[in-house]
Amino acid sequence: MVLISVIIPIYNVEKYLERCIVSLVKQEYFNDIEVILVNDGSTDNSWKICDKYEEKYENIKVINKRNGGLSDARNTGLKYATGQYIFFLDADDMVLDSFIKDMENIITRYEPDMICFKYTFEKENNIFKPYGNKRITQQTVNETIDDLLKVKMGNQICFNVYKKKLFEDVVFPLNRAYEDIATLYKLILKSKRIVKTQYSYYVYNITNVSSITQNSTLKNINDMYLSVNEQISDLEYYFNNNGISKRYLRYYKLDKYIYIYIKLKREVKKSHQSEQLLKEVEENILRDCRVNIDFIKYYNVKKYLYFIVTHIKK
Repeated sequence: MVLISVIIPIYNVEKYLERCIVSLVKQEYFNDIEVILVNDGSTDNSWKICDKYEEKYENIKVINKRNGGLSDARNTGLKYATGQYIFFLDADDMVLDSFIKDMENIITRYEPDMICFKYTFEKENNIFKPYGNKRITQQTVNETIDDLLKVKMGNQICFNVYKKKLFEDVVFPLNRAYEDIATLYKLILKSKRIVKTQYSYYVYNITNVSSITQNSTLKNINDMYLSVNEQISDLEYYFNNNGISKRYLRYYKLDKYIYIYIKLKREVKKSHQSEQLLKEVEENILRDCRVNIDFIKYYNVKKYLYFIVTHIKK
């Protein structure tokens, strides 16, 4: 039985795809995993690269489909995955050499529902610096949610390995950017055993100009706002039902709203729709703008200062 299924959504990434796949192929335990390449209607040579590796390796399978977006590609990959655990790898990123071996060792020892790890930025082509130690710690669901709200871990779905059963009633929302924000917290809440390591196994490429993080359209930012609101609403319900303090939730909400405000103000083309969204976000921030000094260390102070300076008169 396959232990880990690696799902790689692919759309017009011929520049990065081969090195992404190779980062898995050269793993010591490569034969223990399956790699599912979901070609989401690419119009470049990505499909040729997929076919090349499928022909060469029995544990690589290619799923060709019409373009439906990242969420649809991930959901499709989940349908074909046979592994006990799932790992999502973006096609412009890669993993370090010991990733599969170390994940398998962690799974064998702890049988976790979720493994959290760190990432390192690739700011220039193939230039990155791994960091951290491989010590394993266990933590509760509430501690993990606290890490999320303190911004000690990101919402990115690729920075964790998941037991497949967590996805039995969880899917990525279709036709929405920032779908990770609407998904990761659900997987955390469903988990019973979570382990984490401080080692940066994942190489996060921020040089790709077509990446969602590099494209602040009104649609994308509106999607983020929708996902953040869904996440906050569900977490408030969870906290209230379980008698848990919401001490960090308020600050997380403020952090995300100010981020959205700055994106709208600086990067989105001004229009009636963008001004309406900006006004709504601004009102939400002004209703809850006081920040307890005890919590400020968890957040980006520059974002708060930017907002405060632009609203001195108000």
